[in-house]
Amino acid sequence: MTALSLEPVRTWPDAVPPENRTLGWEVLEWTSRYLLQPDGPDAGQPWRFTDEQVRIVLRWFEIDSAGVFVRRQGTIRRLKGWGLPR
Repeated sequence: MTALSLEPVRTWPDAVPPENRTLGWEVLEWTSRYLLQPDGPDAGQPWRFTDEQVRIVLRWFEIDSAGVFVRRQGTIRRLKGWGLPR
């Protein structure tokens, strides 16, 4: 097995929580409205997340039935350039 074929180690499920159990949609809406790409060929264009980054935001802002955040800490480790939109 080579490094290119390794699967990521996940401590959270790679799934999207139900729409009523995350504040992430509001975060994504806000960032797409107010943030711009700071550099590169798309500099000045609206900020865009990759599909995986969208799932991470939705999971990070997941709430339980009482409206309390499900997660209090987390770490994402990826290689440089991982977040570049394709």
